[in-house]
Amino acid sequence: MANLLKPKCGAPCAKGIPPVSSISNGGIGAGNTGVGGGCNPIPRPTATTPTVNDVPDPAKNYGLYKIKILEIVFFPIAGNKLDIAQTGDVAETLDFMRVKVRNMTKTAIEKLEQGSCYRKYSNPSATPICSYQIVGRIEIQEPYPMRRGCEWQSQGFNPPLVDYEEILKRVNGKDWVNQQSVTQFWVYGYHGEKVTLWESNMSSAYGNVSNSGRLAKELPIYNRTYTIYNYNYSREVDTILEDHTHQMEALLNHIDKRADTPESEWNKLLFWGLFVGSDKSHKPLLINNRYRCGWTHYPPNGVEDYDWQNRNRVASDMFDWTPQGVGQARMVSAQDWNLNDDGGVEWKVKWLQSLPGPNNGLNHNGRPLTNWWSFYGDFDGAMGSRLKLTE
Repeated sequence: MANLLKPKCGAPCAKGIPPVSSISNGGIGAGNTGVGGGCNPIPRPTATTPTVNDVPDPAKNYGLYKIKILEIVFFPIAGNKLDIAQTGDVAETLDFMRVKVRNMTKTAIEKLEQGSCYRKYSNPSATPICSYQIVGRIEIQEPYPMRRGCEWQSQGFNPPLVDYEEILKRVNGKDWVNQQSVTQFWVYGYHGEKVTLWESNMSSAYGNVSNSGRLAKELPIYNRTYTIYNYNYSREVDTILEDHTHQMEALLNHIDKRADTPESEWNKLLFWGLFVGSDKSHKPLLINNRYRCGWTHYPPNGVEDYDWQNRNRVASDMFDWTPQGVGQARMVSAQDWNLNDDGGVEWKVKWLQSLPGPNNGLNHNGRPLTNWWSFYGDFDGAMGSRLKLTE
């Protein structure tokens, strides 16, 4: 008989997880706890042996920040196809999905590197601030491991939350970070209303600054900061870009202390107020007859979330932004990023390119602006040197 997991509390568990009797030994996934009459544990399914390809992609000789990535893919399978009972909405063949994931990664890296070219739209010779290298790939033919124990389910995760700590244990994440300098884990899997997942989740001695619930003690601390990005392979590359632009927003809002600032004063903050050009409404504001740079969901002319194809032209200084608003404003619309329905890929690239990079020549209140990519590319170095948005 398989070992049973012991619940760690007597709290009521989240709804929506099937009772133990309805889950086979192939169940929801290793490390999960089923619910039936209150936190009844289920057996762990037999773990498969991960397929590991630790032969890295070629190293790149460009980029101020050389970001090393471990790619991890969860493929619960039934025969030669993905098991839709587990994924909720993906039943393609395993071969098809392997190719799709590989193509998503390739395109995402190309777009992220393009996005790190400061103002490439006006300086064609701009080069990437960040380069990305896949240093290993791991395929696991199982469902996600899920957070077990009432202490997680009682926090209201319905569907239950992916167990990122368990994933790191399965792939020996500590060695990848400590020995091979990995700072990003790209985890591919499914959603299909079967799981709750975080778009990004950080572990750092300086705290969890990410687009997650920022739960206490969710991830182990290693000898450098790392971020887990969780991608949905039923979607396309636009969602990968969005995970990274949201992570950038989380980092810059943290450095700018938005969480410690009264909402009535968000419009005065350097990042959210002057760069994004918004306030507590999260919508673009017309400031001195111009809109600023927007954010992931809202381009300068946006009137609702994800309004990337809006053809309405407005005056914006996005392409010549200065904190003081003295850069050249011009009429902009989706024609300047993407009229095609690509999920806002080109908008996100242009937005990233507008973030102040090295030697940007900008200043705020008499202080030069720093390289804002430092917080994304070298969080430990930035925090260790107490770097801010201005010098």
